[in-house]
Amino acid sequence: MPQEPASLQSLGKTGRLSAGSQWRPRGAGAWLLIVVACLLTVLMAGLAYCMVRPVRWDGPGKFGGAALFFPLHLLAFTLFAAVLALLAKRAGARLAAWVFGLVVILTAAMALTPTITVWRQARQLDVPLSLGNYLANAGRPNFGLPQRERSVVYGTVKDGTQLELDVWRTGKPNSGPLRPAIVLVHGGAWTHGNRSMLPNWNRWLNELGYEVFDVEYRMPPPVRWLDEIGDVKAALGWVVAHAAEYHVDPARISLMGSSTGGNLSMLAAYSAGDPRLPSSTDVPPVAIRSVINFYGPTDMALLYRTCESPNYV
Repeated sequence: MPQEPASLQSLGKTGRLSAGSQWRPRGAGAWLLIVVACLLTVLMAGLAYCMVRPVRWDGPGKFGGAALFFPLHLLAFTLFAAVLALLAKRAGARLAAWVFGLVVILTAAMALTPTITVWRQARQLDVPLSLGNYLANAGRPNFGLPQRERSVVYGTVKDGTQLELDVWRTGKPNSGPLRPAIVLVHGGAWTHGNRSMLPNWNRWLNELGYEVFDVEYRMPPPVRWLDEIGDVKAALGWVVAHAAEYHVDPARISLMGSSTGGNLSMLAAYSAGDPRLPSSTDVPPVAIRSVINFYGPTDMALLYRTCESPNYV
């Protein structure tokens, strides 16, 4: 077999070495970029897994839930990775640039897939969505504590515990047609949370013309699930008894809650008058106009049998 000239053999080896060296990090800066790229990739891949399969709500699964609630926030990571990819490319760190590029694709998919899904569902239901409103509120945390200036006692139970709720008024005069009311029940896994926990929701409902009564209920320990339902019913009875004071139409009172609050709202509404689930105070049953349940569980036995976070349940 004829042998290749030594010059061609040398050129081939040099080409292969040159191609490999282009991917090999050079210098501390390039190594730092590749480390950051790998860490960011692992972090985002883990978050993507929790979004697709949000297990262990008593662990990392809660981060997947948060990402699904606010998916467009993930575009910040997309932008961050894109900037680092550009810096890596300019620094000659090709491997880091490619890894950052993968993060850009992954985070963009994580942000846009649930967003497009929600948009399509809203379009089918003829519900308008506003990207401007989302962006305007993206940096406004919606967390709050009880507001003493709004707080009233809606009942006192046998052991002397006073039950409180916060009244969020529309600011309109007590004249003209009676207004609808929302009795809002906070979430918190039946074990934590407080009234006025989501103040922006209350403000938005006020803007829509609803008088809002944000309820706090007793939580464990000890076992309180019957008390929690009874407290919601007691709050409903109090609102009806004070409807004239707040210019509320007793026939247009709705319950609203998320997670635990949604579950308690459903139970209180659909067990009105049931002696097995009595009110915590002596008030008559209240006929509810509607129930707004944001992702509150409706079958606890099924949840316990199928949930992959048994400690959380």
